[in-house]
Amino acid sequence: FGAPMAFFDTSPLGRILNRFSGDVQKVDIQLCSSGNSFANLVATLLGTLALLVLNSWWIVATVPVLGVMYLKVAGYYRNSARELQRLDSVSKSPIYAAFSEALGGAATIQAYGRLAAFEADNRRRFDKNLRAGFVSAVANRWLSVRRDAVGPTCLAASNSQPLAPHPPPPPPPP
Repeated sequence: FGAPMAFFDTSPLGRILNRFSGDVQKVDIQLCSSGNSFANLVATLLGTLALLVLNSWWIVATVPVLGVMYLKVAGYYRNSARELQRLDSVSKSPIYAAFSEALGGAATIQAYGRLAAFEADNRRRFDKNLRAGFVSAVANRWLSVRRDAVGPTCLAASNSQPLAPHPPPPPPPP
């Protein structure tokens, strides 16, 4: 990959395994799923906007305002999600390192009777990783609550057209 040998000498084995396994998982699983989801969401968005515009022209004034609000929330979430992903990756590296060490030294761990201590250390590592995952799940829920508020706002704007004051009818001809 073009990385100097010093990278492999100075980086812990768990971090290297974490990085490579994460990249392979993203290419194999997430990339195809993300492409399909993106195409579905774009088609749904265009169809929904077309139906809303055909139903009520008031939505044309509402969508840009809601779009700006949504972009601000998404930008805030994106920055937080990036840091949370970093925390998850950093807390996953010791798990990979311990697992690879355990594979190589399973007989030694059992010979010295350190199995209970090794299990306790692994539980501590998993707990730390799960805390980062929980915070990430909470951040995803935070975004979905704000995203789900956009739908009722569009609906309210679309349905407020009949309530708007109309100009008086022209006088009858003499």
